[in-house]
Amino acid sequence: MMNPDPKEYKYNDYKLKFYRGKYIFGSTALMAICNTGEPYATISVNFEEVKIPKDHIFLDMNNCKHLCEQMINDGLLELTGLQRPSEYWVYPAARITNKFKEILEDF
Repeated sequence: MMNPDPKEYKYNDYKLKFYRGKYIFGSTALMAICNTGEPYATISVNFEEVKIPKDHIFLDMNNCKHLCEQMINDGLLELTGLQRPSEYWVYPAARITNKFKEILEDF
């Protein structure tokens, strides 16, 4: 029997790994990749005009709301109270917790 990968995160029927990168203006980008190697979702949204700490992101609640909500419920992300409206949606800011940093990999 194979040992489970400690950096995998179970979401519905998927096993995901999270990767951190940077947007062109320096804010943190987060992406979820399936254990098959295929992209699952981009969790973060880039707002170049809003400067937030390196361990904070704006959550893409428009395209991956349920995953973001589970990550909050599981203690991987912590809402900060800051929000950024954008035409039809409001994107909340969240802090990447130490629990999340343990399974997070860099691009």
